[in-house]
Amino acid sequence: MLLAFPLFAADVRLEWDAKPADQTWTAVRIYEVTDGKAVQVAEVAGDAVRATLADVKAGSHIYFARSVNVAGESDNSNQVEAMVPNLPNPPANMRYEIIISIKVVPDERQPQAR
Repeated sequence: MLLAFPLFAADVRLEWDAKPADQTWTAVRIYEVTDGKAVQVAEVAGDAVRATLADVKAGSHIYFARSVNVAGESDNSNQVEAMVPNLPNPPANMRYEIIISIKVVPDERQPQAR
């Protein structure tokens, strides 16, 4: 089963079940459905169980995976939808100011005027 988890502002982590013990996968390919077409967006090792997609733009994204071996690619996994929020820009022109406070404490060793 493929799962999607938004991370940070624009990273999406996809996770799936480990390959069955009786199969040899050379890779797992991640596809995004864009305008009705499957576009490969990542490939990881066959024994991987997750992939992180970086710099994903805000909006809804639909992904699926295919396992790969020497004979070719599998059918599509289930599809998942990842919703990346449209976060505001960070504050700009950060500045700092150093403030030094000096407190004057009377010296009690000096004689006081009477």
